Amino acid sequence: MTASYPLAPFRSVDRAKLHAVIRAYPLATLISAGPEWPTVTQVPLVLDDARGAAGVLLGHFDGNNPHGEVLRADPRVYALFHGPNHYISPSIYPTEQYPGWNYVTVHVQALARPLTDRERVRDILFRLAELHEPNDSGYRLRADQKNFDRFLAMVFGFELEIVDMRAIFKLAQDKGAGHAALAADHLAAVTQKDIRPLLSRLLADESNSDV
Repeated sequence: MTASYPLAPFRSVDRAKLHAVIRAYPLATLISAGPEWPTVTQVPLVLDDARGAAGVLLGHFDGNNPHGEVLRADPRVYALFHGPNHYISPSIYPTEQYPGWNYVTVHVQALARPLTDRERVRDILFRLAELHEPNDSGYRLRADQKNFDRFLAMVFGFELEIVDMRAIFKLAQDKGAGHAALAADHLAAVTQKDIRPLLSRLLADESNSDV
């Protein structure tokens, strides 16, 4: 990010705000410089803000994911957390504006540490499940669950030491507090749309697809 982009009102390095977005939207896009092309994986990360100067992110891959070998070869990694985003119509404002796209993202530069201690990898699995499993689901991840040791052996665990962290909160702040509030309300409303038709199409048998 340069000094002029994005606009200053959209930039933030407020640690509490960035951590709030990471916790609310934990599925990160992890990007590494692969041998020929960038290596990219979507992975949920757990924030441990009590460690390191800026915190540590904990995660795991399927052991077959080639991203693990990339992290072993070069620990530098970029994690992008995606918050809500949507087209914003000028019709929501009381003054004439241009169309825009509002969004919330957190950008993290980090150094990866692959984990060989299976107990530490196990702890990451349990922390992730404890954070996101609904209280009323009736399910709890257990070490005595069938084939748990086999499952654990197939997991590549890692820690990401945060080196730099910043965000873009593009919510019409450059237009003033009143317009920003309207944009935030609109973004909150439109992101609640029913996505079941799209998900049903994605799950449809591709042999019957007309695409």
